[in-house]
Amino acid sequence: MDNKKEGFDAKGDIQKYMPNLSMMIDLLQPSFGWASINEDWNKKFIQILKERDQLAEQAKLENRELPPLKIRHTVLSLTHGVDMGVESSARFLKFLDGIFENLMNFIEVKDYGLLRKSFHDFLLFDETFLNFAGEMLMLNSILLTKKYKLVSTNFRIVDIGPDIDFVFLRIEDLAIIPVEVVNITLTDEHFKDNSYIEKFLSGKYTDKLNKKNKSGINYALNPVIWAIDSDENHNLLRLINFFEETKFQPNRVSVPFIVSANIIEEKLEFTFSGVYDFYKK
Repeated sequence: MDNKKEGFDAKGDIQKYMPNLSMMIDLLQPSFGWASINEDWNKKFIQILKERDQLAEQAKLENRELPPLKIRHTVLSLTHGVDMGVESSARFLKFLDGIFENLMNFIEVKDYGLLRKSFHDFLLFDETFLNFAGEMLMLNSILLTKKYKLVSTNFRIVDIGPDIDFVFLRIEDLAIIPVEVVNITLTDEHFKDNSYIEKFLSGKYTDKLNKKNKSGINYALNPVIWAIDSDENHNLLRLINFFEETKFQPNRVSVPFIVSANIIEEKLEFTFSGVYDFYKK
């Protein structure tokens, strides 16, 4: 953060690095709560600095080097990364903003309010922003088929049940289609063998299905899998090979989208390299 600034300018950063998202937010009525985002960014950043000072003091007492600062992957860290000249941050923000560019072609301005909470949660200083990115990726892919219209988000059919991410209207027969997204991250440790990957994914799918079954809604689960590469392994290809070899496709689970990301610079930076639906040639 620039020491000359009095806090962050979340709106300015998003206008600069994610102009399509900024345009959608500007058209929201009533206006968007940028003040709460700035407050969140400043509060969390101050906490990081305090933690850093504590670690520095402890390292000094123990006469050892201060460990590298752990980067929390958020929209703020990505925009700051662009300011610092980190190319991977710029590519990832461009990818994310491209999703919003597509969404503007399929969602009417009057319906932007359906995504208000998603916009807000995405911008908070929280590493779960990747979950939001996965939801927007899946929303985009469904609307690109031109067979569905978004009618609701965070939908709850019963008071005691959990929310369902999206509800669509299938244009062909006017059927109501509930959609739930599950985001899953895979790293080197998950690629022991095919049986281990299958067990891990099955557990994630089952946990989500069991949780959402309480809603009383019949829906399909749509996975977005973030395959995190390392210097030694290209996990995107390993994951595609897993699906091709095992034909793993449980009931009520749609074909997943896979997002590949490389970890560089002391395992701190994401590099977006592609989204694949491996069943489509």
